[in-house]
This record gives sequence, structure tokens and C-alpha cells, in this order.
Amino acid sequence: MIIIPVGVDYQASRYPTVTLTFIGICVVVFAGQLAAVAAGVGHDVYMNFGLVPAQHGWWAWVTSIFLHGGILHLVGNIIYLFLFGSCVEDTIGRGKFVGFYLVGGLVANIIQVLFSTDINSHLPIIGASGAISACIGAFLVLLPKTGINFRYFIFWFYTGDFWLPSWVVITFSFLMDLVSMLITLNDTSGEGGVAFGAHVGGTIAGALMMLALRKKTGEPEKILRKAAPLAQVPADPSGTPPVYLSVDGNQTGPFAPASIRSMLQLGAIPVTAYYWREDLGEWRPVSEL
Repeated sequence: MIIIPVGVDYQASRYPTVTLTFIGICVVVFAGQLAAVAAGVGHDVYMNFGLVPAQHGWWAWVTSIFLHGGILHLVGNIIYLFLFGSCVEDTIGRGKFVGFYLVGGLVANIIQVLFSTDINSHLPIIGASGAISACIGAFLVLLPKTGINFRYFIFWFYTGDFWLPSWVVITFSFLMDLVSMLITLNDTSGEGGVAFGAHVGGTIAGALMMLALRKKTGEPEKILRKAAPLAQVPADPSGTPPVYLSVDGNQTGPFAPASIRSMLQLGAIPVTAYYWREDLGEWRPVSEL
């Protein structure tokens, strides 16, 4: 049986430009890797741009994030990056997400080298899973109750799907990675494998960075970023004016009041967000709703 996450119960208000750019870079780099292998210099690419602990090439701490060991490795990371990266980018903004993703990948690599790899190893560490784990950790902080949709296949035939709360999925996955990291602690076998340390380090780094970003966010400015004209917002039976939201300083809207209540119940809006209506003189905590 194969189980694949295919969606999250979250509607983004902005196009995931940065997320898709990172995905595009990974695909282009992988095509370059295949070309290098065909030309007989694939080993040089991995050793020069993968993170080889014994060589300490400073650039490899970043370039290794965009290398992959095979098509399944690449496709799996693309799925997770699109699902979780898009949501984090939508919440914190494109500019912040660039730094968030790269720092998350860097911290994940540091944890992998310190705790799960022989410091004298000549095996390259590659893959975007550490940076993606940072997105997953941030997602847990932002949207812990949001559902994740999975589809399961038997012998590659689609047979059904199911939903699970994100906090259940991410917590279980994190604990599995943590146990695996502890089992392979300072593994000196030289055989390589899954970078569990990067998964653990990335998840923790992403959660901590998101907590720090939320703590630094003050009362939002009263400048609205319109996501849709008022004519597209369904009329509220009570006659209450449409609502605008500000989540971590990113304004969006308008929304029908009933939609806001539904999103709060689903956990798609953090209680630290603010809202504004035409009949209000200032931004108010969304928890009031």
C-alpha cells in the first residue's frame, strides 16, 4: 500500500510564487544532475555541491538543499514542499519565506552533521527535506487543527482517501524521525541513508522561527491588501459588513462574516490574527468573533 498526502484544508490568498520557484530550481538542478551522470561527471557534482562533512565547502550548506538522489526523492519532496510551503508562504509573505526556507535548510543540515553523520564522512548530504521539514514545523504552529487529505493506493490503483488533523500527522512523523535519528546517532557505517537528523532539525527550526515571527508581529497597519472585489463576497443575512483579516501583518479580504467563523473553527486562522470592518474604528483581535 502507498499513502500520499494530496491536499490540506486551507485556501491560500496569494499565488505560491516562491514555492513554485524553489520547485522549479530543484527540477532544473535534477535535470543537470542527470546530464552530469550521462557525461560521466555525476560524482563530481555530488562531491562539489552536496554537503560533504569532511570537506567543509561553505557553499554546499545551501547548494545541497537543491540536489536529489533520484526521481522518487525529487517527486516526494515536491509534493510536500507544494502542500506545506505554499501555506507558509501565504501566511508570512514571499520575502520572508525565501529567508525562512533557506535558514530552515541550513539549520537542518547543521543538525544532521552534528548528530547523525560522522564529521569525517565523505558521503554527500543532499535533498530539500530539511528545508521542507521547516515548512512542516511552521505549518504545525500556524494551522495545528487543519486537515490533511491522504489518498491510498494498492498496486498503484487509487482506492480511497481520508483526512487527519495536521497536529496528529506532523507529531507522529516527527517522533518517528526522532527515534530513527537516535537509533542512527553518529552512524559511522558509511552506507548513507535517510537524513533523519535533517528532518528533526528542520521541523524544530521551522516551529521556533514561526513562533518568533508571530511574537514579533505587532498590531497590523490599517492598509488593506484587497484579494477580491466586494461584489464577489456573498451578502451576510444579518447585514454585517464584510470582514478584512490581518495575519502576521499580511492583510487580505474581504470575507463574509460567516466564512470567518468557519475558518476559525477549522483552525485555518490563528487566534492572534486581527480583523476590521467598515463599522469599526480600529483593528480588533479576531478571537472576539
